[in-house]
Amino acid sequence: MVSVSNGVNAFDFSPTANMIVTGGEDKIIRVWHPGILADEPTGRMVGHTFSIVGIVINDADQHVISVSSSRVVRVWDLETLSALQVHV
Repeated sequence: MVSVSNGVNAFDFSPTANMIVTGGEDKIIRVWHPGILADEPTGRMVGHTFSIVGIVINDADQHVISVSSSRVVRVWDLETLSALQVHV
């Protein structure tokens, strides 16, 4: 059973990387492999200070773009799970 504290506000699926990315009230972006049903995600990205309200995956560059309720946009590398850019 998959469980996310405080729920999920946004998610996207990458057919290229075969990954689901979720974000929500707890400010954590979680990376899930759809073929592995587990309690824990396969990766996490932390950096937002407000809840995440939107997520999209750029398959061509393998980037995750997230936006928080404070309108801060972050660009993440899906392979390294690290932040590449922050736009305030």
